[in-house]
Amino acid sequence: MNINKHLFAAYCGMIKSGYDLMDLSDEIVQEVYEWILTADFEENVCDYFLFAKTNTISVNPYYPRGSDLSAACFFHGGSMDKYIEFLQMCESQEANNPEFIKWISKLPSVLKQIENSSTFDGIYQFYCNGVEKRFSDIQKQMEEIETVLKSKPFRTDISVVFAPNLLQAKFLADYALVEDTLYIISGNFWSCAIIHEYLHIALKPIRSKLFDIIHNDGIDKYVDVKRMNELGYLHGNTVEAKAHALDECFVRAICGVIDKSLDLSWYCQENVKNGFWAVPRAIDKLAKLSWQDMSLEEIVIQVANSIE
Repeated sequence: MNINKHLFAAYCGMIKSGYDLMDLSDEIVQEVYEWILTADFEENVCDYFLFAKTNTISVNPYYPRGSDLSAACFFHGGSMDKYIEFLQMCESQEANNPEFIKWISKLPSVLKQIENSSTFDGIYQFYCNGVEKRFSDIQKQMEEIETVLKSKPFRTDISVVFAPNLLQAKFLADYALVEDTLYIISGNFWSCAIIHEYLHIALKPIRSKLFDIIHNDGIDKYVDVKRMNELGYLHGNTVEAKAHALDECFVRAICGVIDKSLDLSWYCQENVKNGFWAVPRAIDKLAKLSWQDMSLEEIVIQVANSIE
């Protein structure tokens, strides 16, 4: 587990500037929130985080900059070029936005101001103690997850680390890939979120196969295009944009098969509600296959062939 001080500081700044998606019924969050209200941050600190709010997606007004900000905290002190390469890899719309790059490059100096606040160390230590206690029993679960992810179809050289962030929205999960370590950023420890984000990375080498599927089938039989636009999974009408949505659909289907902790009935209903209407049929198909003996490309082809 990695409790990232810079991530904590960044979300203190976000909340000070108006971020309100956190869960205030959580005792730890409530205590930190009360500290933030009285924290004497410089005005420029509050102004800085206002840029993160884009209002492009109704369910998450901070998409995609909130996620990109979270990831940046794991590149703190490293190369900006490496961070931009990461944004390009995960297909962030901000990767080629000069205004965003200029903004995010100022993050280290802004975080330094927050972290140098006279009472910051005390509240951060309180937060760390609470988080460590809350997630003290996850090691065994992480080992079980990694055993699955290191099996034949999904194996990569990447190690997975849970990076809790109680100050973000409970329903969100983000990630940062730094060197060969994948940090899963979430307020809850949910095996499906960890598997989900890892699978996005594992599928990258076979992205061309998704292009082939788009050229042959289109996208409409896999997802609800209108809903994809509403939720931010579809960024235009290009093959690359459609492959991004298709990747999300396939990841959700594979996760539904390999995560044995899921309530599949609920999981399928949620995916259909969110526009991934091929997920239940794909899960049915995969459940009947000996997918453990297949390559990831073969799994994707089988899923595509199962959707009529």
